[in-house]
Amino acid sequence: MGLAASQARFLQMTARKSDNEYEAQQINQQRLAISQKLQEISTKYNDGMNNRKLMLTRTTTEGTETVRLNYSLITAEAPLGLGYRLVNKDGIEVCPEAKKEENNGLVSINYDDRCLDSSYMEEQLRNGEWMLQKPTDDLDKYGNRKWEDVHYSSLSSIQDVLDTTDDAAASAEYQEKLDYFQQKDKQLELKIQQLQTSHNAIQTEIDSVKKVIEKNTEKTFKTFG
Repeated sequence: MGLAASQARFLQMTARKSDNEYEAQQINQQRLAISQKLQEISTKYNDGMNNRKLMLTRTTTEGTETVRLNYSLITAEAPLGLGYRLVNKDGIEVCPEAKKEENNGLVSINYDDRCLDSSYMEEQLRNGEWMLQKPTDDLDKYGNRKWEDVHYSSLSSIQDVLDTTDDAAASAEYQEKLDYFQQKDKQLELKIQQLQTSHNAIQTEIDSVKKVIEKNTEKTFKTFG
């Protein structure tokens, strides 16, 4: 192989090596994205298997029953509800809609219809953003009833229980997505191995061509030396 042909071959193989390395880089980026996706579905699965609900045991005309706590049950009069109210951490009542002022006192209301969403309400109760309040027998100077803070965990009628109703669905979804992304990762891993084999072969040929170029160059200099 002449010097010019060797140089052309060297450039060609160098370009192939560059393309090979770029493709491998792209595949590694895809595998990283899959790894992140697997972490996401794992987190979602764990959340689904460990989610909890606040359940209220109440008395009805037919006996006692346990139902999921919601805003209506908090504010409904006993025995069907607690007869309490919901307030934020500043002590301002949380309501889904406007309320009239009580007597002559100025009543601050935080209008937030998300309190009708049991999951959101439970989250706020757990992180301390919202609190329950029960009425007392004391009145303020305007004749309005005073309220006392109550933490839901102190009430025997409320149980914080593990929700297992969606475990089967969460498990099935997790396994389906896990199998899919693991298969995709295996395919990409195989492609990386193929690229590595190709990369090694290209590098071997580049080294070989470099030796030919070096010999041709040395021979040329000796000819004109």
